[in-house]
Parts: sequence; structure tokens; C-alpha cells
Amino acid sequence: MIVPAARDAAFVAQVQRAIEDRDVLTIWWLGQSGFLVHYDGVCIALDPYLSDSLTEKYAQTTKPHVRLSERVVDPLLLDMVSLVTSSHNHTDHLDQQTYTALATANPAVRLACSAANVAFAAERMGLAPSALMALTEDVPLVHGPFVLHVVPAAHNEVTRDAAGNLAAIGLVIEVAGKVLYHSGDTLRYDGMAERLRRWRCDVALLPINGNDPARGVAGNLSAAEAAELGRDIDAHVVVPCHYDMFAFNTADPLEFVRAAGSRGHVMRLGESLTVRESNVYTLFRCRDASYRCPDLGRLGVWCRGMERISSAVLSSCAVSLYAASAQFFGQAWVDVWIWAEEFTWCGGQRFSYGAVPIRNFLPTIQGVMRHVQ
Repeated sequence: MIVPAARDAAFVAQVQRAIEDRDVLTIWWLGQSGFLVHYDGVCIALDPYLSDSLTEKYAQTTKPHVRLSERVVDPLLLDMVSLVTSSHNHTDHLDQQTYTALATANPAVRLACSAANVAFAAERMGLAPSALMALTEDVPLVHGPFVLHVVPAAHNEVTRDAAGNLAAIGLVIEVAGKVLYHSGDTLRYDGMAERLRRWRCDVALLPINGNDPARGVAGNLSAAEAAELGRDIDAHVVVPCHYDMFAFNTADPLEFVRAAGSRGHVMRLGESLTVRESNVYTLFRCRDASYRCPDLGRLGVWCRGMERISSAVLSSCAVSLYAASAQFFGQAWVDVWIWAEEFTWCGGQRFSYGAVPIRNFLPTIQGVMRHVQ
């Protein structure tokens, strides 16, 4: 079986370290379409499936759900989750065993799903419908620093109940000036790219297991279709999901890698992706790698190389450049005439005459102040 990058206690330790670094958006892949997202001390779980309920349910049937990967974490260990979302009613996106364990670890946790699915979800979870948070297209859900917007998902069609509420949803999540798109299970539908492009998504989480009627289950985007959608909505980073969980319903992520180009990023189970802000670039890091630029040929290679420079280095360079520029122009303003000294080279000329920039910095500032006065 596929072994996660981090499991149970090791995984929880990663989450706790991220919580200490409060101003960084961090995303972990839990398997299938499940993700844990953290920012500013708040953790939300998107479509978590952390049990063997489907393997147990279908063990003696013609459609066995044989697992390909080990579980990332016991949900009883995730005592930092305050919100669980469900994109639709299929068990790998609305799992009673997972939610019950999370509710045990987090007594105040809330479950949010489409308004069309509240009654079904409440019955499955053994909750009163009023205990659930109903998601609609018209009203975003604000949860701590997160703002969740509902968008349609086509699984396999975009369907609504009598009140017009969606049966399957995706979520556009705004947090700290960044945008995360969790599609849920979906195929591409008319107007989908146009609807999503306006959000300027930083990270898109898209299924790649495809739509094969022979499987006997509703389908999703294929690897090539997910890569194409990522390009069409101009998502900065596209992360594939919904594969490597069950043997009968999976896909090869290498096909996605080939199709997605530089914007594609394949995560390991239990691995984190962080989104950081620097003064110059938005940096996407998973371990020691960074992902941001679209495929721009040589320019894209240069840009991706620049983005691998840490925020600390960029900040140091910016401060050094600012200080050098301030001294250079200050000296020129006080006692250097552009037409007499060849302004561009005056700093080098002064250095060659024995001037020491650091030693002479204070007198320069004093000269500037006298000039102002």
C-alpha cells in the first residue's frame, strides 16, 4: 500500500507547527478529495474521508473498494478542526465515521454542506438539521479568516432541488488575500471556466480519476481535463486529487504532470503545501520546492528560479538595495553634480579615492540635513 509522507502523530506534529506559524496558509492532502487547511490558528477539513467505511460496506459485493493507500491520520487525533465541509452526499465526501471521530475530538466542530443535502447529512450523522450549516450560492459562509463561496459542480450534471439549491458543490475559499478552489467531484460544464477565472485562484484542487461508466459510479475530470481547466481558469497552482484511494477508481498522476506543465503540483498523502507572501513574489512551497509561474518558456524558467529564493533573502536584498540607493542619491544630492561628476560612476570614483561607505554614511546624512535646513 502507498505510505503517506507523514502519519498520525507525525502528521499532527506538522499541523501543530503550522498553527504556531499563524500567518501562513497551509494545505495538507488527506487522500481522495480530502484536505486540511489552516490559517491564523483556524483549521477546516474539506471532504475528509479518514475511515475504512466503504471498504467494509462493499467487501462482499461485486464492487469491492480495495484501498491502495494507508490512512493519513486517525481523525480522533485532529483536535484542532472547527469546520468540516461536504461537497455532496457520497460517503467518501460525507463519511459518518470520520465526522463522528472529529466531533469527539472537537465538540464545537460544525458540519457545512449544500442546503439541498442538509436533511440527508443530518440523518446520516445522527444530528438535528439545525445543527448543520446550510451552504447556498447567494450567501457566503464566514468562518474565522475563511470566506467560503459556493459554486456549482457537475457530478455528472449540475442538479438542483425544488428550491434551486445545488446537489453537488465546489467551494471558492478566500483567506488573507489568497483564493483556494476546491471543486468537489465534478465534470466540466458550460461557463465553468468563465465563472472561476474571475476569482484568480491561487490554488485549485481538482479530481483526475476520470469518467468511466464501466466503474458504475459518477465520474470526474480526467487528468488532461483537470490540467486544461487549471489553465483556462488561470490558477497559479493546480493540485490533483481523487486518485490512489480505491483500486477500481483511480488514475495515474504522471498523466496530469505531463498535461499540466509548470502550474501542476502533485502532493504526497500527508504532505503540506504552504502559500507564503513576500515583498516581491507569492511563494508556493512544498518542502524545498516552489511553484508559481505559468509555462512561459525561458521567462517562466527564470521566474520559477527567482521564486525559489527565500523571502528572507529577497527581503535582505531589498533592504540592502534601498540603503545603497539612499546613500548614493544622498551623496549626489549634497555634493555631486551630475554634469560634472558623471553621476552613474560617482560612487565608484569616491570609493577608489578611499571613501568608506559605512564610515561616511553618517556624515552624508548630516550633510543632507544641513542641505534641507
